[in-house]
Amino acid sequence: MWVKIYLYLLNGFCQTEQYHTPKA
Repeated sequence: MWVKIYLYLLNGFCQTEQYHTPKA
């Protein structure tokens, strides 16, 4: 299922964004 792969990559991308730009 490509949906799970898409969600997995999207989740990883969001985590990376939060890591580079941490919010208080």
